[in-house]
Amino acid sequence: MKLFGKQKILRSVFRAVVLLPLAFSEQAFAVTFTPYATYVLPPSIDNMAILYNFSTYANTYVTPSGTSENNTRVSNNVSLLRYFRSFSVAGMPGAFQYFQPYVGWLGNQRIGGETLPSHNGFGQPTLNLNIWPYVNENTGTTVVLGVNLSPPVSSYNSRYTLNPGAPPAWSEGILVGGHTTLFGNARTRNLVLEALSLTTFYQNSDTFLASTPRGPMSAVYHEKTSQELDFFLTYTFAPAKLSSVSVGYSKTFGGSQTITIPGLAQLGVSSTVDTGNRTDESTLILSANTFVTRSVFLSAYGYSDLSARGGTKNRTLGVAAGFMF
Repeated sequence: MKLFGKQKILRSVFRAVVLLPLAFSEQAFAVTFTPYATYVLPPSIDNMAILYNFSTYANTYVTPSGTSENNTRVSNNVSLLRYFRSFSVAGMPGAFQYFQPYVGWLGNQRIGGETLPSHNGFGQPTLNLNIWPYVNENTGTTVVLGVNLSPPVSSYNSRYTLNPGAPPAWSEGILVGGHTTLFGNARTRNLVLEALSLTTFYQNSDTFLASTPRGPMSAVYHEKTSQELDFFLTYTFAPAKLSSVSVGYSKTFGGSQTITIPGLAQLGVSSTVDTGNRTDESTLILSANTFVTRSVFLSAYGYSDLSARGGTKNRTLGVAAGFMF
């Protein structure tokens, strides 16, 4: 029985520092980071606000078995506001962060020739707490530990396939990362290697509506734990302005999604259905960053999925402007 057709929703297309999943209706998204996610702000900086804008386009959908479906067009624009507040815990640097995305779909969306109705609005916010239990300024090495919490608050509307938010459900994440300087130091040209890992756990949503031959039926939406691993090489060529270029690689896996429809069991039909959506991508990441004043910086990003399973192969361009105070 075909319940969802080709309702694969693209994964998160915004990439903010120590970021969150941006969810649409099937929430097949992992967190994707940008360089400097493992850095500690200078003691003189207590607050930071950043506005990101990302545009994503995909013209290929890849099934879990690896079959490509063309005649696909999925495109959106994501604006993301991030607030950062630093603090200290038992002598260790810490940070609180808040992320709020807004998603706008661009034009008609389709996968494999099937038109997908879309709905603009606010995605789920995410709260983040990080601490740096180890900071060695002499070697340019840090270790960061963090947790993410995303409450079930968004503009999700079950009448649309493509949503700015997931079916209402909590998600939690555990972050482990760090960086080390391969050569140079903070006052000279330097090359830094960063590595980050994020494990995200998803709670069930029991307010999901599934399309069936008998019409919409109440269902329980479930996404399995997803994992993301990210690696960056960042070369700072103008230390005074933190002007740098970075190349990164991101790998996500897990996040398979199912729905359980209790009403089908009463009809003698299997009540659990695999949607075919996954969090399984390999992504190349390029970025550049520079300060234009002592407190204002600009960044540019480019993302290209090298491979995908159970999702669209995305191409993303983004810019960001940040202010420290």
